[in-house]
Amino acid sequence: MPKRNTKNSGLSYLISPDASLLLPLKQITAFDAIINLAGYNIGKDFFWNRTIKRKILESRIQRTKQIVTSLLAAKKQGLAIPALLINASAVGYYGINPGGIITEDSSSGSGFLAKVCRRWEESADQAAEANVTVIRLRFGIVLGNGGGVLKKMTIPFSFGMGGILGNGDNWVSWIHRDDLIASILFALSGQLAGGPYNVTAPNPVSMQDFGKALGAVLHKKCWTKMPPAVAHLIFGEMADEILLCSQRAIPQGLTSQNFTFRYPTLPEALHQIYNPKKHHDTK
Repeated sequence: MPKRNTKNSGLSYLISPDASLLLPLKQITAFDAIINLAGYNIGKDFFWNRTIKRKILESRIQRTKQIVTSLLAAKKQGLAIPALLINASAVGYYGINPGGIITEDSSSGSGFLAKVCRRWEESADQAAEANVTVIRLRFGIVLGNGGGVLKKMTIPFSFGMGGILGNGDNWVSWIHRDDLIASILFALSGQLAGGPYNVTAPNPVSMQDFGKALGAVLHKKCWTKMPPAVAHLIFGEMADEILLCSQRAIPQGLTSQNFTFRYPTLPEALHQIYNPKKHHDTK
């Protein structure tokens, strides 16, 4: 059932614990748009076994199919339905090491996450059969305080062992959490047509530069390297798919529509996260 967000009267959460059931059709008519971010956290576990991979895939596909099936059913009954579906995806769509600069026109690649993203997006696109505009937001690595990838990456720095994974020449496509939220609001505003959009900062960086920038903002040295073979031994398939993969994605779709990034460079983003007051004072 819909749950109203008391801080923002224009936003409701639709809670449906069983993904096999239709959403409440009459309650769907209350929405102007649906934002689907549901999915098992791919970075929650240090090692992917068969069970974890199934959770990663099915948590995304089942919820998306539930939304689309509900929209089609409501449409068939003659009910008014939301005109817009904003569905999460990821730059993992492009594969492990696609090479070159990646835009929304780049083809999907190889690997487990590429397969997940393809099926995720294909499931969402079926909403077009109900004349719903589908916007697919392909997120880069999300940077923010309080968790996520940064929390794990800063642990070695706290012990004086800060460094990089792999050889350091792999590209990292990232996005500040505030800019990610802004991109969703931008899509809600009606300024984007249907289709895929890379939600990544306009300035991707190498893993080497990422480690140096993180060390600088933490006032710690970045001097160690974890060889790819060691990363494989510790993290298995996750090493190739997330930690060592190289994806140089740019947000061509967003920038062509004059979307403004608040944190377009990595040093700006990291300074805001770790020194928010000082960053604000320099603005």
